[in-house]
Amino acid sequence: MVGVCWYAFVGSVWPLSMWGNLLLMALVSVGVFGVVVAEHAAMQRARRLVRFGQCTCGYRLEALQVEDDGCVVCPECGAAWRVGDRSDA
Repeated sequence: MVGVCWYAFVGSVWPLSMWGNLLLMALVSVGVFGVVVAEHAAMQRARRLVRFGQCTCGYRLEALQVEDDGCVVCPECGAAWRVGDRSDA
């Protein structure tokens, strides 16, 4: 009956009513939503930087060669970025 004892211990340490459970779920949901929004904003910032010729580490990508797969590799951090319709010439 270890499971019953464990449940009784948790219930006595942190008893939550229905409203407490709803509040807890709401706080967790807001936290998860905040993380998703922050990640989306970071991705948008990275795309905007690359569009203007700068890697997220701050290195300028304009003078670098475009590889065969259409990506430019940053010599500073090693990230590969697809830079749209840039050409080698």
